Amino acid sequence: MAEQVSEDDITTLAGTSWRERRGVGRPRAYKTAEDLQEAVDSYFDWIEKTPLWELRTVGKELRRVPKMRAPTLLGLCGFIGMTTETWRQYRGKEEYSAVTTRTDELMRAWKFEGAAAELFHPNIIARDLGLSDKSEVTGKDGGPIETEDHSIRDVAKALLGVLSKADG
Repeated sequence: MAEQVSEDDITTLAGTSWRERRGVGRPRAYKTAEDLQEAVDSYFDWIEKTPLWELRTVGKELRRVPKMRAPTLLGLCGFIGMTTETWRQYRGKEEYSAVTTRTDELMRAWKFEGAAAELFHPNIIARDLGLSDKSEVTGKDGGPIETEDHSIRDVAKALLGVLSKADG
């Protein structure tokens, strides 16, 4: 049979439950910037020591050829055990900003240089880095492009006119 709970018991339980957990969210995985830097360095070491492998035909032989692995935020976060959202939160904390900024810049430079040397696929890296050729198409004097609606019958007549001139 259930025990009788007094109002004092409820007040005591409710009144102290907040003490069980101070702060919001999980405790930080990396207590200091140095801890985070050590984890980042381990990721970069791992990238250098574990290349991707491509199978290439050389003559009549099939050979495994090592290919440089591109550093990515997803790869880093997976390696160090955090989500990309958590990484963004670390970026916003003053004590971690030097590590996160340096890491982001280093990954960007590594990918850019690798693409420039064609060690990575340049188009994929350009998109990842937000580098792309963009052109904007406009109408006369930068205005909107003017269009006209035509029926299929009008288009067919115009096409027949062009074709008949070509035969003549």
